[in-house]
Amino acid sequence: MSVVFKRGYVLGTGIADLVIENGIIAAIGRDLTSKRAINAAGKLIAPGFVDTHQHMTQAPLRGFGADMTLGHYLTEVVHHIGASLSTEDVRTSVRLAAAEAMNAGVTTVLDWSGVSDQKQSEVAFEALNETGLRVVFGHSNPDAMHPQAGAVASLGPDYLSIDDTARHIATARNLGLITSMHVGGQKGGGVRLLHEAGLLGPDLHFVHGNRLEDDEFTMLVDAGSTLTVTPVTELMMGHGALAYRRFAEAGGEPALGVDVQINNGPDMFSEMLNCLTHERIHGELPARDMLRAATVNGAKAIGLGDTIGSLEVGKRADIIMLTGLEHLFDEDPAVLEGAVATSVGVQDVHTVLIDGVLVKHEGHLVDHDLRELRELVVEIAHRTLAAASR
Repeated sequence: MSVVFKRGYVLGTGIADLVIENGIIAAIGRDLTSKRAINAAGKLIAPGFVDTHQHMTQAPLRGFGADMTLGHYLTEVVHHIGASLSTEDVRTSVRLAAAEAMNAGVTTVLDWSGVSDQKQSEVAFEALNETGLRVVFGHSNPDAMHPQAGAVASLGPDYLSIDDTARHIATARNLGLITSMHVGGQKGGGVRLLHEAGLLGPDLHFVHGNRLEDDEFTMLVDAGSTLTVTPVTELMMGHGALAYRRFAEAGGEPALGVDVQINNGPDMFSEMLNCLTHERIHGELPARDMLRAATVNGAKAIGLGDTIGSLEVGKRADIIMLTGLEHLFDEDPAVLEGAVATSVGVQDVHTVLIDGVLVKHEGHLVDHDLRELRELVVEIAHRTLAAASR
């Protein structure tokens, strides 16, 4: 696709044209031309959101766990997910999750896969690959890795022995992949164990961190490891105070994720606003930092910082256009960026491109019917919820 977006407000530049050639941002400037022109006047052109932690097979269970604690969720939901889903259920579930993500302006998701059965994993990867969403597939069975997985999804030292965790990290490193693991959601000390074992490094991506000690954040930063905060899920389930500020104050660049839909919507607007609201209880924090957490920090966190996450010539064209903010185009950029984090939503996502391909345009998904997909998962939800209630 060769196209120029004309006279939009390009985040980081101002009013400009943006040219895409063969899936790459080819130029940003004035009076640019291409084979096709799309009028972007009045719209904010921004990087697509990067959701660095979601369990996509759980999309059919939207809203089921509004009152669930983490412990209840682990015993009543997670335990039953894999056993209750057929391969076709997996296919339909991840298709819905991907469509909802793209509809909300999310262009990349790290799917911390909720299935470890080999056939289910193959179907999940195949289905996600067909949706148009950019997906880092985190395989949760490190002993039988899918050959095209993008990450090892390990339960980590909070739930496994240090020896098993080390084995999972070694598997990832042998394959040149990152390892993504939960840590500090229920207790601290997991990072310290990895530090003492000499296992920390820039290829480790952690999620949550609520109950880590202050020196553990320093260990993460010193090792170049990354951290994702999932604000809505963590606050709803009682993980504890968010780790965003403490990781940032230690010198880290926090990322954001949706996590699960049982108590959450599938978008990054909710994550940005809830994170900011929570952290401002403890002091000042620029709203624009949330937009960075949901884009470039997220890309860096999952090893894609050189490829996506910002509007730069040479990066892949994962781009969104937002409406409703034209009155702020003459204000300080910090005001505009803060408004994205606080004052717009899914309804304002006008256009989405992934790798230069239009997946949403003029407010409508191009290749997916959300209503149809939601109807298809009703039976899956009923069956799974019945299994969870036994």
